[in-house]
Amino acid sequence: MSTLMSPSNILRTLIACSVCLIGTSLFAQDWTRFRGANGVGRADTCTVPLPWQEQDIAWKKELPGIGNSSPIVWGSHIYLMSADPKTATRYLLCQDLSTGDDVWQHEIQSSPYHLHARSSFASTTACANASAVYFAWATPDNVTLRAFSHTGSEIWTRNLGRYVSQHGFGASPCLVGNKLILFNSQAAMELPEGVEPGQSKVMAFEAQTGEPIWETNLITTRACYGTPTAFTDVSGKQALLFANTGNGIFAVSIEDGEILWNTEVFTKR
Repeated sequence: MSTLMSPSNILRTLIACSVCLIGTSLFAQDWTRFRGANGVGRADTCTVPLPWQEQDIAWKKELPGIGNSSPIVWGSHIYLMSADPKTATRYLLCQDLSTGDDVWQHEIQSSPYHLHARSSFASTTACANASAVYFAWATPDNVTLRAFSHTGSEIWTRNLGRYVSQHGFGASPCLVGNKLILFNSQAAMELPEGVEPGQSKVMAFEAQTGEPIWETNLITTRACYGTPTAFTDVSGKQALLFANTGNGIFAVSIEDGEILWNTEVFTKR
């Protein structure tokens, strides 16, 4: 008979297993964002032994708190986020890829707020380039973007205003060239009494400085938790592909944030 695990134990186990897997030097390239290069979930050079067995684990690491954050890899470092499920304190973590040893850690104090039962206060994945690693998180009062050097020094912070959602925050940032992109999707439907609707938008920032480049408002219905992928539109423009319940599937120009097209396909809950 199988034994059911609590959400907390499942999340803790997933984080630990992910770190163990990456720690075996399976990737010949960096894994720089949610689902890897351009978000397609593909590693061109990967020698994961299947079936995966205990002797294939290079090291294990006990992490503080829990989280849905995926680990990313840049050079010799692993980056990820976890959080205390009771206090909502977030842990921004950097570990050595080969050994699992702590390189640096930052604790972000917070206060608990309502989440989906299977969500956490650390549900986003960081992204990285040669200059920095970028984290995003939110509370009802503020969405935060923060950049750190690979040695753990804070470079810049952007506070983006209140966040409205039924289930917590889950939009991972991504890099496209010199732009840091955040899908700041929020809720305007089925809100508790007294809660003002949020405003969904796609936001682009200069990765090195955090300065805003463009911002595009979207139709706001329910919060969505997506990270875009880049592609070349049929018009030849470089674009980002998104999906939400208000605009449907839609493409946004990387250069200036213009919505190039959309198709309203999500008519159900």
